[in-house]
Amino acid sequence: MSGALVRAALVALGALEGVASASQDSAEGRGFLSRYCVECHGADEPEAGLRLDETAFSDEAGAPERRWDLVGRYVERAVMPPRWAIDQPEAHERETFLEWLVSDAGPAPSEPADSVPLRRLTRRELDLTLRDVFDVRGVELPMSFPADPPDLPFDTFAPGLSVSGTHLEALLEASASIADRYAPAALTPRLVRRSRLADWNLGSAYWARRESRGFVALSGINISAWVGSLWDHHLRAPEAGVYRLRLCAMADPGVGVDGRPLRLGLYAVSPDDYDVPERALRATLPRLGELEIVPGYPREVECLVELEAGEAVQVFLENRLPSTYERYGLNRPELAVVLRRAVREPAPTVLIDALELFGPVAHLDRQLPFVRRDRGVELSEQVLQTLQPLAERAFRRPLTGEERTELVETVRAAPSYAGGMHDAVRSLVISLPLLFLDSSPPVAGEYGLASLLAYFLWSGPPDAELLHLAAGSRLSDPEVLRQQTRRLLAHGRHQAFIDGLAEQWLGNRSVENLMVCDVRQAWSETLREGILGASRAFLGEVLDENLSVRTLIDSSFTYASRPMRGVWGLPGEYESMVEIDARAYQSGVLPRLERLDLARLPAGTPPEVAERGGILGLASVLAATGDGVNSSPIRRGVWVLDMLLGEDVPPPPESVPALAPDVPADSTRAQQLAAHRASSACAACHAEIDPIGLALERYGATGGFRERYPLSAGFPEGRLGAIVEADAVLPDGSSLGGLRDLKDYVMQHPEMFTRSLASKLYRLALGRELTREERAEVQALVDREPAEGYGFADLVVEVAALLPGRLPSGSGPLER
Repeated sequence: MSGALVRAALVALGALEGVASASQDSAEGRGFLSRYCVECHGADEPEAGLRLDETAFSDEAGAPERRWDLVGRYVERAVMPPRWAIDQPEAHERETFLEWLVSDAGPAPSEPADSVPLRRLTRRELDLTLRDVFDVRGVELPMSFPADPPDLPFDTFAPGLSVSGTHLEALLEASASIADRYAPAALTPRLVRRSRLADWNLGSAYWARRESRGFVALSGINISAWVGSLWDHHLRAPEAGVYRLRLCAMADPGVGVDGRPLRLGLYAVSPDDYDVPERALRATLPRLGELEIVPGYPREVECLVELEAGEAVQVFLENRLPSTYERYGLNRPELAVVLRRAVREPAPTVLIDALELFGPVAHLDRQLPFVRRDRGVELSEQVLQTLQPLAERAFRRPLTGEERTELVETVRAAPSYAGGMHDAVRSLVISLPLLFLDSSPPVAGEYGLASLLAYFLWSGPPDAELLHLAAGSRLSDPEVLRQQTRRLLAHGRHQAFIDGLAEQWLGNRSVENLMVCDVRQAWSETLREGILGASRAFLGEVLDENLSVRTLIDSSFTYASRPMRGVWGLPGEYESMVEIDARAYQSGVLPRLERLDLARLPAGTPPEVAERGGILGLASVLAATGDGVNSSPIRRGVWVLDMLLGEDVPPPPESVPALAPDVPADSTRAQQLAAHRASSACAACHAEIDPIGLALERYGATGGFRERYPLSAGFPEGRLGAIVEADAVLPDGSSLGGLRDLKDYVMQHPEMFTRSLASKLYRLALGRELTREERAEVQALVDREPAEGYGFADLVVEVAALLPGRLPSGSGPLER
C-alpha cells in the first residue's frame, strides 16, 4: 500500500484531522468510474465479470470488500485503466479517487459485525477439546465426522463451519462412546478370551525352543508390537474397566540385566487405530503394569489392569537384554540379524503358554461417582459435585443457574442414577456451549477472551490458569494478556498452532492429499512426510526462537530429510525411494529431519540448494502450487501475492481457457503465458501474477530443481525439453530472474509482508474477514514495526493484544 493510500485510510478513520479534499465528494468518485471504467466494466459483458456501473453500489452486488480492494489496487498501480486505453487519468485524479474509495462517502462496503462470530469448533478443535475435557484414552471424533471445507482462507472461518445431520450423527456416536467410559452399565464379569500360540500376533517377539513345545520364548527385543511384544488381536476389553490378566508362564533360572527377576511389562494398544498397531513403538504406549516371573515350573500369574474399551494388552520382556538392542530392527534384514544374535545370547528368558482376560471385575476410579449413588448426600448435591467440574471444562466457563438445574433434572428424570448420569454426560458432548465458540453474553468478556486466545494458539480449550485469570477479570489487562500469550506459545500444546499454519498457509494440507503418478517426478511417501515435517520444523524454529518475521522470507537454514537431501542433490550415498519407504513402513520410524546450515553446505552441493532458505524454498509451498505432474506459475504467482504480499487476486473469468498441461518441446511456459495475456480480460491480473510465478519455474511440480522442462509422454527417451525461462519483469519495472530475486523483491517491501502476516493471524483468531477498523489496527501495528522487523512470537503477541477489543463487554465472571 502506498503512502498516499495509507494516509487516505487514516483520513477515513478520523486519525488525521483537518484534512478536507474532494475525495469526500461521492460524485467525484463515481465520475472517475464512469469516465475510465464503465466502458469495459459496464452492463454488457463486463471484463473479468466485474461491473463498476451503478449496480456495483447496490446491496445485491456481493463481495463488496473484495471488489473495491481490487479496484483500488489496480488504479493505484496504474494497471487500470489498461495502458492501451486512450483516455488515461492524471496522477492527481488517481489519488483523489483512492482517497474517496476509503472515505465515509465512498462505496461504504458492508462489513461483518464488530465481534467474534458464533461458529462451530473446527474438526481439529473439537477433537482436541473432547480429549482435553474428558481426558480418557481413546476419546476422539469418529471418522464419520466430516472434514472442514478446504476452500476458505482458514478453517476457523464461520461461514464454512455449518452443522449438518452428518455432523450430529457423528456427535451422537461420540457422545455414546464417551458416556459409556464414564457411566457404564452394571458390571458383568466374564471370560473375555483365553488364547494360545495359534491366536497370537507374534511378529519377531519370540523363538520356539525344542524342549518347550507349546510355549514361546520372548526375545527381549523391545521396540514395537512386531518387534518384541506378544499379544492377541482379539483379546480386547469390551468396555472400560478393571480386568484380570492371567498368564501361564515360566522363567529360566537367573535374573535380568538389571539384577532383578525377569520382568514382563504390560502395555495397552488399540487394534482399531488407523495406523497399524504393530508399528506402534513401545515408548509411546500407555503402561499398565508389570509382572515378575520367578524360575521354576509353568504357573499361572495374574494382575489387574485398567483398560479402555477396545484395548488389548501387549506383553514385553523388559530386562532380558541391554537397552542397546532397542536401536535395531528398523527393517526385516536388520531384524533377522539381531534376532539371531538375541537367540544366541545365554541370558535367561520367559516362556509363555497362554493369555487370559477376565472382567471387568471393577469400575475405574473415575467411574465410581457416576455409577454409585451416595444415599447420605442429596441427589442434586452429588450430581453437581460430579458433573459440574466436567461441564465447566466443556463449556469453558462457570455454569449458569439454569444449566445446573438442567443437569440435575436430567439425572432425576432417568430410571436409575447411573442411567441418568450416562444421559447427562451425553448431553454435554452434544451441547451448544461445547460445540460453538460464542462471544455473546454470558460467554462474552473475560471467559470469551480466554477461549478465543486458547483456540487461537492451541486449537483447544483454555487451561485452569486462563480460566482463573478470567474469573478475576484480569485476563484483559494488556500486560497480563501479553504474558499469557507468551506462556501459551511456550507450552507444548502450541504445536497445534504451528501445524495449523503449516497446513493452511504453507500448503501442507494440499501436499498431504497430493497425487503424484508421474514417473518424471521424484516422489515417495517418505519424501512426502519429509516435506510436511520440514515446513513444520522451519515454522516452529522461527516462532520458538522468536526470530524476525523476515526470516520467514529469507533464512540461513532450512530442514530436510534424507530422501529430500537425495532429491536436492546433496553429496552422499542414498537408498532408493522404494527401500526407504519399506524401512519406514516396517519400523514405523520415518527418516529423521536434519537442520541444514545453508552457509556451510558440504562440498559438491548444487548451488541452488543455498537458496532454499525461507518459505519460498519450502518444497511444501512449491508442491502445493502444482498438481503433482506440472508446476503452475499462475498458481505460484497468486500464492505469493495472496499469502506473502496480502493482495487478493480474483478468480479467472470463465471464458478464459486454462494453460496446456504440458510444455511443448518447441516452446516455454513463458511463451505460453505471453499468449495467455493477449486477452484483455487477463492482462491486468497476469501483469503481476506471471512474473512472480515464472521466477519460481526452475522448481518442478514436487519442489525439485530443474534446468529444463520434462517432456510429456510420447517423446523419445532421453530427449530433453525446453530450457526453463525464469526471467520476467513486474509492472513497476523490477526484474526477476529466479528465487533469489523474488526473495529480494519481497524483502524490499517488508511492510507488505508484515501486514499480510498480521492480517492472516488476526483473521485466523477471529474466524472472519477484517473490518475497516481492524485493518487500520493492523496498519498501526505495521507502522510500529522495529527496523529489524518483529520477532515472530512478538507479532503473535501484538495480534493477540487486539482481541479484547473484538469482544462485547459481557458480564464478566458469571454468578454461581
